[in-house]
Amino acid sequence: IGVAIAETQLVATGYRASKLLHQDVYNEKGEKIGQVDDLVISTDGNLSTAIVNVGGFLGVGKHLVAIPVRQFAHIAPKAVLPKASKDELKALPKFEYTV
Repeated sequence: IGVAIAETQLVATGYRASKLLHQDVYNEKGEKIGQVDDLVISTDGNLSTAIVNVGGFLGVGKHLVAIPVRQFAHIAPKAVLPKASKDELKALPKFEYTV
C-alpha cells in the first residue's frame, strides 16, 4: 500500500488538483475570461471537464459552465482556452450539479 519510489517520480512531474482549482482561465490573447471552479474526473480516471465560473464576485451571481478539457490549449500550469471570450462563455448554458 502506498506509492513506490518510481511512482513518486511520476507524481512529482504532475500537477496537484489543489493548484488547478480557482486558477484564472485566459484566452490566447491573455484576457482573463473566467476561473476554474471545479474539475471532473471521468469514470476511466481521466480529467474530462473543467467547470468554469464566468460571472459573479466572491461567489455571488456565479455562472458556471462546463468545458471539456480537450478544448483547452493546456490546463496547467496556466489554463488557456483559445478563441473564447467571457461573453461567449456567459452565453453557454449554466452548469448545475445534479448530486
